[in-house]
Amino acid sequence: LTTYGGARALVDTSYRAAAVVMSHSYDDDLRALELLASSGAGYIGVLGPRGRTERIFSAIGRSASDDPRVFAPVGLELG
Repeated sequence: LTTYGGARALVDTSYRAAAVVMSHSYDDDLRALELLASSGAGYIGVLGPRGRTERIFSAIGRSASDDPRVFAPVGLELG
């Protein structure tokens, strides 16, 4: 997505939804994660360093490490 004004209408934000975020733009990632963090999406993966993800979540008043839906760096723990 390049604009976020109508993104909520385009994105399935139910608990069954899964999203992966990485745009190489801090501001774009912040806007996308702000939308997803306030949604019901069951899996939010963020590509890139965990520290960057924590900084973004801190900027939106949340904690990535306190949200069990957030996986950063992206992936599933398999064992």
